[in-house]
Amino acid sequence: MLRTISLALLAGGEAEPASAIAYALGLAARTGAQLRATIVAPPLLLPTLAYSGYAVATQMLTIIERENLARKEQAQTTATLIQSEAQKRGVSASVDTLSAAEESQRAHLLKMARLSDVCVLSAPPLGATLQHDLVIDLLFGAGVPLIVAPEKWAKSELPRRIVIAWDGGRVAARAVHDALPFLVAAETVEVVSVHGEKPIEEEASGADLAEHLRRHGVVVSTQTPPLEVDGVAATLRVFVRHRGADLLVMGAYGHSRLREFVLGGATRDALAQVEVPTLMSH
Repeated sequence: MLRTISLALLAGGEAEPASAIAYALGLAARTGAQLRATIVAPPLLLPTLAYSGYAVATQMLTIIERENLARKEQAQTTATLIQSEAQKRGVSASVDTLSAAEESQRAHLLKMARLSDVCVLSAPPLGATLQHDLVIDLLFGAGVPLIVAPEKWAKSELPRRIVIAWDGGRVAARAVHDALPFLVAAETVEVVSVHGEKPIEEEASGADLAEHLRRHGVVVSTQTPPLEVDGVAATLRVFVRHRGADLLVMGAYGHSRLREFVLGGATRDALAQVEVPTLMSH
C-alpha cells in the first residue's frame, strides 16, 4: 500500500514536467498517499574562460544571472501549480523548491526519495544530460523504486495492464517486489522473458514467478516473445505497445566505476526511449 509518493523535478526546460506531475497526483489521489515534491532549479555557474576580459566576463555573468532567475521563477510557478492541482484533487501535498550546489541538491532529493514508497520523475529526453543524471542518481542511490513517466503520457489512473520484464535475476525480483501494490490492483499482468539473446533458464521462464504472484491474487500469465533485431529493450517496447500496457516493471542493471554508475545495455536502451510509465528498481 502506498502511503508517501515523492516527485523530483528539474526546472530549466530539459524535460516537460506535466506528465510526471499528473501521474504523481493521480497515484496520490487514488491511493490516499501523501505527495512530497521538490523542484530543483540547478544554477548555472560562470565558466572558466580560456581568455581574460572584464567586459566578456561581465556579459556572461549577466546572462547567467538572468537564466538562474528564470529557473527559480519556473520552479516557483511549478510548485504553485502542484499545490493548486493537489487541492483540487483532495491530495495532501508538500512542495518545495531548491537552488543550491549539485551535491546539496542530490542529498536533498535522495533524502526525500528514501522517505517515500515510490519516486516519480520525468523521462529524460534525448540529450537531456541533467535529467538523465537525476534519474541515475535516484535509481542507484535512493533505495526505492522509481516510476519514470514519458513526456506525452495522458493517463493518471492506477495501471490496469502491467508487463514485467523477467530474467530471474536479483534486480528483476526487487522490481517485482516493489511493484506488488500495483500488481495486485491490476486487471492483467504478463511476465515476459525475452527469448533469443541468451538461453532462458528454468528460473527465468516466469512460471515460478507467476505461481508466486497468483498467491497474492494477481491475474498473471507468462510470455516468451522472440528477440527483436534491436535488442531486449526494443522487444519489450513492441510487446508493451501491442498489449496496450500502461506500466512496465523492470530491474535496472548497472555497475559502479569511481562513483559513476554505468548502465547495462537493456537499462540504457529502455531509458533512451520511454513510451509508457516504467517502474525501475535496483
